[in-house]
Amino acid sequence: MLLIPPPLYGAATLLVMWLLHKHFPIHCSAAAWPVTAGIIVVVCGLLLEVLAVQRFRRLKTTINPLHPDNTTALATDGIYSLSRNPMYLGMAIILTGAALMMRCLTPLVMPAVFCMIITVMQIIPEEKVLRQKFGDRFERYAENVGRWI
Repeated sequence: MLLIPPPLYGAATLLVMWLLHKHFPIHCSAAAWPVTAGIIVVVCGLLLEVLAVQRFRRLKTTINPLHPDNTTALATDGIYSLSRNPMYLGMAIILTGAALMMRCLTPLVMPAVFCMIITVMQIIPEEKVLRQKFGDRFERYAENVGRWI
């Protein structure tokens, strides 16, 4: 069982981004385009999240990331044919859009930090469970589809 919900990692990352923006602003811009671009990127991340959750619901498997042992099906098609972790990818994309909306370079480092943390704290433990549950089927899937993209 995992203890910290991934959205909490996302929220903590967003908080650090805001703190970096407020206290260590580097190369900030007054231009409007980063906000517009950020909104578009956030919408794309949200769409990815929705597609991923819908796929899990269609398979009638758990979307609870704290209990990967409750997984009853391996999602390998649809959005899952492009990324093994589209929900976490969606979160990273949303964070990138939020960083763009802050119009400074400093917050842009945090989506990469989020990806590293979520890989170690969430994805690797989830993959261990999926390997145990689905064996060769998961191994073949992991060989053909990247962890992120």
